Amino acid sequence: VLYNRGLPVVLWEEPFCALFREKYAEDARRVPETDPRLVELRTEIATQFMREIRQMLDAEEARRRDGKRLKIAAMTLANEADNVKYGVDIRKWVDEGLLDEVAPYLGAGGGSAKAYDLEFFAEACGAKGVPWRPTIVAWQAPTVEEMRRLAVQYRDAGAAGVCFWDGNSLTNATDKWAVVSRLGHLEEMRSQLEM
Repeated sequence: VLYNRGLPVVLWEEPFCALFREKYAEDARRVPETDPRLVELRTEIATQFMREIRQMLDAEEARRRDGKRLKIAAMTLANEADNVKYGVDIRKWVDEGLLDEVAPYLGAGGGSAKAYDLEFFAEACGAKGVPWRPTIVAWQAPTVEEMRRLAVQYRDAGAAGVCFWDGNSLTNATDKWAVVSRLGHLEEMRSQLEM
């Protein structure tokens, strides 16, 4: 599920306004945009959406009868505050078993983070055994040395690896592609940084 594009996913659509009226007896369009009840209800809606995806996948898993869990991965914004602002409650979703993998994405529209909050993802995801992989945007990929440094930094912070957005952009950049294909080999990357 891509929560790094098209945010916000819920604004003041009529069903949202109707739920807000029902829950708070007020018009959502007349309260300040900073009213925490707006975020609270948007989070409830987004969480229910994720629950419905999980239920649908569990039903398909039961139909298949092979015992293999169908997993949900989400691409999210780079820190907790930006995600929560749009109703993407990673902590809650991980706690409820609604996410099996997370790929934070830095620089997405609507996000204000200047860097990944590695501590947040290590705590919210890693502590619960949910792999998380910060994203490198391939068409703006840094130097080879910087990619190595980032891979080591992310892994040392608890990430399961790195994710690439538009990875095909690197297939013609032979020098970078050779390094990208090895980023999962942590000790190799670490030793090359020390050279």
